Amino acid sequence: QGCMPRVMPNAEILAELKILKVDEIGDEKRINELNLQSPRPLNEAKELVEEGRLRAKDHFIKKNFAKAIQIYQKVLQIIELAQTKDEHEESEKVKLSTKFLINLALSYNMNDQPKKTIGTIAEIEKICNIDDQSRVLFIKGKALRLLGEYKEALVALKKAQHLAPNDKAVLEELEKLNIG
Repeated sequence: QGCMPRVMPNAEILAELKILKVDEIGDEKRINELNLQSPRPLNEAKELVEEGRLRAKDHFIKKNFAKAIQIYQKVLQIIELAQTKDEHEESEKVKLSTKFLINLALSYNMNDQPKKTIGTIAEIEKICNIDDQSRVLFIKGKALRLLGEYKEALVALKKAQHLAPNDKAVLEELEKLNIG
């Protein structure tokens, strides 16, 4: 409709914006200042976990893997200390731990720390079976390849390929092993 007489109907408008402030995602300062020794109810912990997830993801996207690793480690401590009131919450806590351990393993891989990746995968395997998780198998296979454990890498990557036959990352890792 425009705003007659200054702006004609259907007129194109060019606006210049000045950015005054950029807020980072999640409250990293709050996470860094936490007393990680004090347990808290799972519901309260989940709020902190989500803030940590957002900050770690932001660092990961910016390829600051070392910082993402730091935050994932703190988040895992928060989850570990969280108090549950029933089996449902305990199950939720296990799912959260698994999710963040996977992200930590991936971050270690991206930060060229395959031994730590394998250690983290071992922690995941204590919680759940990874044979039906193509992403975890891929992370494990890549770390094993980087460690020169080619036969074990092939086993993990072939399992990942079976679960996700069109996954480009898996296919590229298999190609690096010179096996298609």
